[in-house]
Parts: sequence; structure tokens; C-alpha cells
Amino acid sequence: MLKKNILVIGASGLLGKNFCKLFVNKYEIITCGRNKVSSKIKHIDLDLSKKIKINSLPKDIDVVLYLAQSYNFRDFPNSSEDIFCINTTKVLDFLNYSKEIGVSQFIYASTGGVYIQDKIHFEDDFIDAKKLNGFYATSKYCAELLVNSYKDFFDTVILRPFFMFGIEQKSDMLIPRLISNIKLHRPIQLQGQNGIKINPIYVEDAAKIVAKIIDENKTGIYNVAGNTTLSLKELCLIIGDILKKEPIFEYNENRANDVVGNFAKIGYKDFIKIEESIK
Repeated sequence: MLKKNILVIGASGLLGKNFCKLFVNKYEIITCGRNKVSSKIKHIDLDLSKKIKINSLPKDIDVVLYLAQSYNFRDFPNSSEDIFCINTTKVLDFLNYSKEIGVSQFIYASTGGVYIQDKIHFEDDFIDAKKLNGFYATSKYCAELLVNSYKDFFDTVILRPFFMFGIEQKSDMLIPRLISNIKLHRPIQLQGQNGIKINPIYVEDAAKIVAKIIDENKTGIYNVAGNTTLSLKELCLIIGDILKKEPIFEYNENRANDVVGNFAKIGYKDFIKIEESIK
């Protein structure tokens, strides 16, 4: 059986690195972006913030995996053009490229942040664009609409990750930040007695979910979320137990919406235990 040819855009990010590392021998992977991730993988040097010469890209691609996002995704409005360019405009460019060369599947990494209700989030929940929380989520949802518009030309997949984490993740993301604060005896702010509830997903599980989507030729929207729901306080206690350091908490009476995604639709069951993944 021939290996599928996968073009990974944004392979130097957390999910891209892990996908390439885990499946370098399973697929014929070509990475595309600013940074080469492996000497074993063919790489196309490309700055997504600049105009792309589509003709310079490979023609024999089966699956386009778009994982790129702006490094400046929190810097709104100063970096609004860069955020929108990477999250939305370049997605359209690669959709047209995918149509032109005849790919079989286009996978776009959006965010669980497009959900706004205080409930367990299902993929078929109504998304009210007028109430989206911030520019980043809005740019991601715009791209979702674009991707869905191309479903007559190839299988389209939208991933909505929930608090993905893993080794080499940027230090300003939630779980690395919690680990750092607990190591350094900095207080953790909790809303209410226990803080919000989340079901974070370890990046190796997320990468395996992507592979499952590719292998099973799936289409549609999929939450990429863990199988363990816990409060922020419970998560900090797990981290503290591993570090053998007691977390320091500061409480306030405000309550934030829980951010929990239903993970059943994808049918993935081989989750690494949360304690092991935190280690």
C-alpha cells in the first residue's frame, strides 16, 4: 500500500512537531514553513506572512494539514494583520492550491475557543459569530467557513483543540505556566473555590487523532480534547504532587465559563493518563 503524501503547514508548532516525529515513517511528509523540523523530512522554506508562489509547491499531495498560526496571536490589535493573514488569508491560498492539484483531504486546525456557552461543547453546537470571544477566535472561525465552502472538491476537516499541551510548548501557555508558577511558589489565581473545569489533551494523543482522521478519510468537525475533566485546582494539585511542591492558591468570587469539549465523535480511546502526560 502506497504511503499518503502529507503537506504539513506550520510543522514547527507543538502539534506539527509531534505529528512529524510520530509518523515520519508512516507517511511521506513534506513540511512547509519557516523552520525545518527534521533532517529526515523534506522541507520547503516558506514565510506565510508573505505572498506565496503556489507553483513552487509540490503537485503530488494527498492531504494538506494546515496547523500554522501567528506567533503574535495574543497581540491584538497591533498584530491583527499578521494574525488574520496566517489564520485566515493563507488558508484560502492553500484551499485554492489544494483544489488545483486535486488533494483528497484538507485538515485545518481551528480552536475550541470558538465555543462560548458554559456547557460541554459538541461539534454541532451553534456558533454565534457575533459573540465570539476575541479577534483570534474570530479569525479561526472565518477560516472554518472558508474550509467548509470547499467541501465539494475534497474532504474537509476542522479540528478544535482544547488546551493542548506537551514537551517544548511555549512557556506562556496554560499548563507550562502553571508548572512554572508552582515550581517557583507563585500563587495561582482561582475563580471560585476550584477554578474553571477543562479537559486538556496531551499533544501525542492529538497527533494520533490527526493520523486517525487521515487513515479513515474522515470529514467534518472534530473536538480534539482529553478524556479527563478536572478543575484548575485539581490540575494544579496533580502538578504539585509530581513536583513535590504544594501549590499556592488565591481565590476570588468571580466565576468563568468552563471549557470542556465532548471528545466522543472521533472515536479515539487510547488516551495517555493525565498524570503520565503531565510528567
